Amino acid sequence: MAIYVDSHDRLRYIDILLRVKKATSFELYAFCLMSNHNHLLLKEANTNISKIMASINIRYSMYFNGKYSRVGSLIQERFRSEPIKSESQLLTCARYIHNNPVKAGIVKRPGKYRWSSYHDYLDNSGEPLLNTEFMLNLFGLDSVLARSKFISFSTESNDDSYIDCEPEEDELRKQIERLVRTRYNHDLSHIRSMDFNRRKEIIAYIVANSSLSYAQLGRILNLSKDSIYRACRKNGELKK
Repeated sequence: MAIYVDSHDRLRYIDILLRVKKATSFELYAFCLMSNHNHLLLKEANTNISKIMASINIRYSMYFNGKYSRVGSLIQERFRSEPIKSESQLLTCARYIHNNPVKAGIVKRPGKYRWSSYHDYLDNSGEPLLNTEFMLNLFGLDSVLARSKFISFSTESNDDSYIDCEPEEDELRKQIERLVRTRYNHDLSHIRSMDFNRRKEIIAYIVANSSLSYAQLGRILNLSKDSIYRACRKNGELKK
């Protein structure tokens, strides 16, 4: 479902980002607010990413539920994260984030989408929310030339992919769905909310009857790799 109804909702989310940033001191390098999910490129400081995301999501959910007279969780699944290990990966991740609306067919160019940090890199309007200087400096110290190179890099043809499931993983998901439905008559989406003993039984069964790694299964079930490991350890289905 959409987590934004109008532009005021997106503005509130950005305001919450700023408030949480001030409280936890993380660095934000890029963002994009889509209709039913967000992309954030950030660096932890004194607070780990799980607490940062929990603070952001809880605050926004309270606002959204209050405004639209609804109850229950707004953000249904655990956030997904991927570590950035190099400057080149940082740049391509930012490009992927800024081009998400292009990939979704909403706009033809990243500059045409209002709700991303792309514009902030063009006119340096993102302070104090964004740290644009760090990434622009990777293109050189001349600010005008750096922005020109940033635009060229951001708009060149690419096949960047972050977080999204690869095609082969989509097929694996379908196989696991059939496996669980045949044996337990459950949807994969229900596993996270199950009683722990029931959940570990199903996870152990999947591991025993597939070649999935803990990381792959974690992505498919929206659980951490450690959660998969713990469930298998308790059920005697550890892999080497």
